[in-house]
Amino acid sequence: MNKAKFSDFNLDPLLLKSLTLCEFVELREIQEKTLGPLLKGRNLIGISQTGTGKSAAFAIPTLDYLLKNQKKKIPFHTRVLVLCPTRELASQIQDKFRFYSKAFSPKIALLTGGAQKKKQLQALERGVEIIIATPGRLIDLIKAEKVFLENTETLILDEADKMLELGFRKDIEEIIELLKNRKQTILFSATMDEGIRNLTKQFIESPVEVEQSGGITVPENIQHVYYAISHEDRFECLRSILKRKSVQKAMIFVNTKKMAIDLSEELEKVGLKNSLLHGDLDQKNRDYAVRIFKKDKVRYLIATDVAARGIDFDDITMVINYIIPSNAESYVHRVGRAGRGDFSARAISLIDLDFEKESSALERIETLLQQKIARDDNHRFSKN
Repeated sequence: MNKAKFSDFNLDPLLLKSLTLCEFVELREIQEKTLGPLLKGRNLIGISQTGTGKSAAFAIPTLDYLLKNQKKKIPFHTRVLVLCPTRELASQIQDKFRFYSKAFSPKIALLTGGAQKKKQLQALERGVEIIIATPGRLIDLIKAEKVFLENTETLILDEADKMLELGFRKDIEEIIELLKNRKQTILFSATMDEGIRNLTKQFIESPVEVEQSGGITVPENIQHVYYAISHEDRFECLRSILKRKSVQKAMIFVNTKKMAIDLSEELEKVGLKNSLLHGDLDQKNRDYAVRIFKKDKVRYLIATDVAARGIDFDDITMVINYIIPSNAESYVHRVGRAGRGDFSARAISLIDLDFEKESSALERIETLLQQKIARDDNHRFSKN
């Protein structure tokens, strides 16, 4: 069966030109399920993991609407509002909107904490069509009367489950109450738990509901394995993996900030330069950590789970769980950083099976993935 193409839909010619320029031709599953209803202006709830193409699922119909319904920009107002949980994800979404609009130039303002307000205010004063924001910074600017939402037509909530998890529910409700004239609401979430269900019932009228088939999904081109090792050998095992010629670029995940800092320092001592990303970094240092990794100034990025959502790298060939996460969903988000597009990748988890916490975590992950993760003993640290 032939895959649906964007040219099959009645998209604006400038948008089709942009998609052609970026060689974005065929729809992925979540896009095929959502594009029709969204182009018709329907409200929509999408259940989809990161790495499935959901950014394009909401960005492309939104750009199409703006092109076909052009209006004069009003300072400090926006026609489209995108809310998301983190600065990193907001920046990624901005990049996606720009990527899909190469043949035209929608005006976008990125409003997040940790960045200079002056530049944000200058963009708002010039007039924008799209605001991409984290809830906290947007609330601050609304209270300062620097953002007005009465002309907003489209609301997009991305990774809504994560926003609720981070305690943004009150902010979200406050923001939505100001969107009196919105015509379309789009919500994407990795899960449909009680909190998300209550939010949608409260604010989204008669939505179309779509779900990525198979529930929890990870890219098919990722090979999952684990190394059974002794805890004492963990660092040397990691070191030996990173020295392999086949490892061009790797993300290494740990569970805490202290672990990340300590591991980064130990790798530097043995000549393995790396970038470090954890939740307590300020925006300048976060941006620097991501930038030098993207530009191949370093080959390894040490990260806590703050990086597992919303940061996209197109060329990751390996994800290493230096410490396996106790939460199975965190595993999915971690390994979802790899295997993007046509790249194949490997996910290696270092596990001491004598630690019940680690062996139990492996079982939970296998249950969630509905597959066994193969044990790989093709290394000198294998533990019987």
